[in-house]
Amino acid sequence: MLTVVLCSVGRRVELARHFVDSVRKLAPSGSRVVGLDLDAMAPALQFVDVPLVVPRVGTTEFAEVIRSLADVQGGDTVLFVPLSDREIEQLASLSAELSRPEVRFAVVSADAVPVVNDKWQTMKFFESLGLATPRSWIPDVGLDEVTFPAFIKPREGSAGHGASAVRDRFELNRCVADIDRPIVQQLLTGDEVTTDLVCDLSGGFVAAVSRRRIHVRGGEVMKAVTMVSDEIEHACRRIAAALPAIGPITVQAFEQSDGSFVFSEINARLGGGSPLAIAAGVPITDVMVIDALGRRTQHEFGYVPNLYMTRHDESVFVTGDDLDELRSRRL
Repeated sequence: MLTVVLCSVGRRVELARHFVDSVRKLAPSGSRVVGLDLDAMAPALQFVDVPLVVPRVGTTEFAEVIRSLADVQGGDTVLFVPLSDREIEQLASLSAELSRPEVRFAVVSADAVPVVNDKWQTMKFFESLGLATPRSWIPDVGLDEVTFPAFIKPREGSAGHGASAVRDRFELNRCVADIDRPIVQQLLTGDEVTTDLVCDLSGGFVAAVSRRRIHVRGGEVMKAVTMVSDEIEHACRRIAAALPAIGPITVQAFEQSDGSFVFSEINARLGGGSPLAIAAGVPITDVMVIDALGRRTQHEFGYVPNLYMTRHDESVFVTGDDLDELRSRRL
């Protein structure tokens, strides 16, 4: 039996549905998808086989939940899948502690966590691979050479929280005082491109599906279109090998006026826009389920370019009694 554990499912209803479909199609009878979230009203909890309200990520109590779910017996297998940047460091640590053939984590190693979580280290990593990156500065090495307009954000953070453009040194100084451990970067223009870099649980390259972001709301892509770039795929192969990537991650880049790309960020988790990659022909959740079961998976998927995605809101209705039951549920 296979248990897929989706951490911090939140609003990822499409991904939850894809995992449920893949498990039912490919895994032995009795297999299940478990969804975890701090909030009992997280919509995606209503679309998994076993919803669980859990303590906050980063706490010892959350770690105990993961350890309990990893306590599998009798040939069963469990796969942990992070869906939030906040989980990466703790899951990487737990992976080092708990991983064995029947307990799998789709997460980078603890050694790679600083590279993906600290944007200054991300820039140094890209530079070590010879990839174009935005000019970057941090207070520790001096901000005298910052050119404007610039962009400032926390070195550790996601979804654009605490990020803003700064037009002059007055705005820069004000933002530096307000942000804990900031990084200042060249303000990039051009289209932002996100690539779902799909690797198997051993780090083998499966696919790199790029999408041009058309509209983003609260850090989540709402409209996008698939595109093909040999430059991005080549860079992603090098990124995957150097980290190394374990399971799917995303890579952010900006297209420049000459058609080249400047690489800006890595998110070491399955991207929220990955349903577009699945629709374009790369069955990410199928690959992860097959791999977790120890079966041979196809490598090197192609995909459909110029496929558009547009998203909408949908309501989920839950009774108070059902919410109370969910909040009281224990492993």
